Amino acid sequence: MLERILSEDFQEISKYQIRKICLLVAYHDLVGDILEKGRSKKELIDLKIIENDFNMLIAITMADVSAINSIWKMTIDLKLSTFVEDIKKEIS
Repeated sequence: MLERILSEDFQEISKYQIRKICLLVAYHDLVGDILEKGRSKKELIDLKIIENDFNMLIAITMADVSAINSIWKMTIDLKLSTFVEDIKKEIS
């Protein structure tokens, strides 16, 4: 539905931008859920995203978590660097 709205109602948006927006909307909680709720890293790897997409997902995760709960943010901060290294090996 989001893809249809973006492509039909916005004249000056590229397919690339639509793809990025849809990725972020659909998977904005994936990184946090992997780190804190037991979702599988495989779900992220199976998306076959590029490093830039991964970095955007991390950024949106940290923005969400920072807005919700500072203790949760500290917990994710502790796990994030190892997680990033592991995933970057898989998506490179």
